[in-house]
Amino acid sequence: ATLTTEVRWAELNVGAQLATRPWSIPIGVAEATLGPSHLVVYEGEHVLVTGPARSGRTSTLLTIATACRAARPDATVIAVAGPRSPLGSGQEPLVDEVVPPANVGDRLEPLVDGAPGFVLVLVDDAESIEDVNGVLGRLSTSDRPDFLFAAAGRNDGIRSGYSHWSRPLRGSKLGVLLRPNTDLDGDILGTQLPRRAPVGMVTGRGYVVNSGESELAQIALPR
Repeated sequence: ATLTTEVRWAELNVGAQLATRPWSIPIGVAEATLGPSHLVVYEGEHVLVTGPARSGRTSTLLTIATACRAARPDATVIAVAGPRSPLGSGQEPLVDEVVPPANVGDRLEPLVDGAPGFVLVLVDDAESIEDVNGVLGRLSTSDRPDFLFAAAGRNDGIRSGYSHWSRPLRGSKLGVLLRPNTDLDGDILGTQLPRRAPVGMVTGRGYVVNSGESELAQIALPR
């Protein structure tokens, strides 16, 4: 048996566990076991997805949203995205609201202090988005019980952003490194990547990292 190059989230045949911490969010198929690969999210931890252009970053954000929405139909999904992102069109049915980068401060400030229900905030092209009033930095380290923050950005931009708001987010050591530079990208999430993968690194393939431990996986398509 070999690792598939395409799988739908529904084909994983397992749902997310969001009732108690740590949460378990299935997002793909692990190369080592050919079983589901999960993000394991402890309280106060949030998700960072990196990769080069056309590696599947936006799709990975939507897969996380698919898993969360299936487990919590009452979830509110908010996307911070510019016009270059597929999420910025406002046509994505998984997203309840799109916030332009210029409106981050006004719209997301209330989430810092809390909001009713489960809230998932997705940030696409994170390396190009400025943190208005420090809101993104505070949300990315929030320990609210029913809140998850997931940001995606180019691997080279995230690596070099020493003063960028995403820097503290890397401390969770939780996320996905898509088609990574094996010499440099492991440092983003505090893991050591193997120099050579046993399979080709196609779109949507990379390393799922939990607490600094990585496993190679094919990330599921959201639908």
